[in-house]
Order: sequence, then C-alpha cells, then structure tokens
Amino acid sequence: MIETRHTVLGMACSHCAAIVGEEIGRVPGVTDVRVDIAAETVVVRADRPVPRAHIDAAVEEAGYTPAPPPPDPCGTAQPGTAPRETGPPDTARPGTAQLHAAPPPAEPPPTPRS
Repeated sequence: MIETRHTVLGMACSHCAAIVGEEIGRVPGVTDVRVDIAAETVVVRADRPVPRAHIDAAVEEAGYTPAPPPPDPCGTAQPGTAPRETGPPDTARPGTAQLHAAPPPAEPPPTPRS
C-alpha cells in the first residue's frame, strides 16, 4: 500500500471535502482518500504508484487548487511516493535508520603535548 499526502487549497466545508475525495477516488489505483479540511490536506492510499499529476488533475476537476509538493531537502524523494522514514534507528525493525540526518560532529583534534 502506498500513501501520499497532498495539499489542496480552497476547501471550506464537508461538501468541498466530499467532492475532492470523490474525484481523487476515481483515479485508477486509488483505494482510499482521507480529507482534512482544516489542514487543507488529502491523504491518498493506492495499491500502486499514482503520479502526482493524476491526483492534481482530479483536484482541479473538482474545482480546487493543488499546492505544489514541499521541496525535498535531500533531493531524493520520487514524485507521488510516500515520505521517507526519518528519526533514530528502530531496533525492532532491523535495517531502519535516519535517512535525512546530518552527519555527527567531527571530534576535536588532539591537543599537542609539550
């Protein structure tokens, strides 16, 4: 299951949310749509990758404005994919790690002895 988050501008009521959810739900591959009016976000679940352009087109068809995705600070995210996992390593799941962490600070040079 692939989950993506999108920002939709202009939604003001439950009717707006229903229209946006209905249009996005028609996109092939989409299995579930959750709309948060207050946060102006839509969480889309799909059984396969769905291009962001298809979601944006559905939002526009509903009469609303899709916001561009936020910039990826590492430049590694693929359009229309779920966000990368961040945070400290999870010992319960081997192989997970901080993907967007800064390198540890360098150790100070040794003090010269006279």
